Amino acid sequence: MAAPGNTSAPRFEQIPAEGFRLERAGLQAEDYALVDRLAQDFPPASLTDVLADADRQVMPVEGLLGGRGRGYIWSEDDDRTRHWFPQGISGSADSGENGLVHGREVHCVSWYSKRGEGVRLSFVHAGPGAPSGYRHVLLVRPRAGGGFALVRVHAGGIAWVGRFVYVADTRHGIRVFDTERILRVPDQRRDQARRYRYILPQVGAYDSTGDRLRFSFLSLDRSAPATLVAGEYRKSAGARIVQWPIDLAGGLLTAEGASGAYRSPVDRLQGATTVGGELLASSSRRGGRLYAVRSGERARKYVWWPRLPEDVYLSARTAEIYSVTEDPGRRIVFGVPLARLGITL
Repeated sequence: MAAPGNTSAPRFEQIPAEGFRLERAGLQAEDYALVDRLAQDFPPASLTDVLADADRQVMPVEGLLGGRGRGYIWSEDDDRTRHWFPQGISGSADSGENGLVHGREVHCVSWYSKRGEGVRLSFVHAGPGAPSGYRHVLLVRPRAGGGFALVRVHAGGIAWVGRFVYVADTRHGIRVFDTERILRVPDQRRDQARRYRYILPQVGAYDSTGDRLRFSFLSLDRSAPATLVAGEYRKSAGARIVQWPIDLAGGLLTAEGASGAYRSPVDRLQGATTVGGELLASSSRRGGRLYAVRSGERARKYVWWPRLPEDVYLSARTAEIYSVTEDPGRRIVFGVPLARLGITL
């Protein structure tokens, strides 16, 4: 990791937020009724069941970023596949105040398929000393007439808020999934679910109805007032980063209108989050960089970041910022203490 630099960079500019709007769709009794209908053929399961049934292992990686970070790599087939690409990252520090799921730190990573096989989430035992296993869960959309369809979005970012996992839908907004409605796939129905053991049905969405925004990544800022952070990827400067107020207890947005927005002078943004007035933005510029800047000030410092970084996730529990890389054969999930960046929560 290089020392902070780039003192002449232009500002992350605060811009009007009122034009960015999200309209809630679903998350009603009838949407859950569709999940209940699926549960007649696919028995309910819990996140604890998924974690206890981990069928793959991650391998810890030492010496990341000059020894300042920690991380792990996927099992060999997931590390090297060119059919599935990891994109979004969140974790148990987003999902609840104590930052744990049944006493354990858990990461959640989204993957999209280049072969049209949908989107999957990996739930990973991530804490030191914990069994480092993980399991893929397939995302599905219940059909009104019965059965389900695959969820075919890029899933460039995710945020896990309470019981809900928010998944970025590039052109339309955000898909919403309820982790308390995971379903187990019986052996005789595995072919219906692309051989996955678990599926997670969509229960709602937030549709973009205001100024056009490309939903390329998502994150959660738990600092008061808590906000869901969304932003867009552009090959040139000018990407927007937008915040919506969210209720941490209930896990849902509290207003359709955005509460804050910024324009980035940095190109190729892959992820961003905010904390205590600080903006942290991951970029694939020149391989990979993480920018840290006070809102409205110049992007005066950055650190070198691993090649082809994606979404970011801030763990308030461990005071680390995490990201995931997508390059086949070099895929890592890694975290760096904020103190190494000169940031305190």
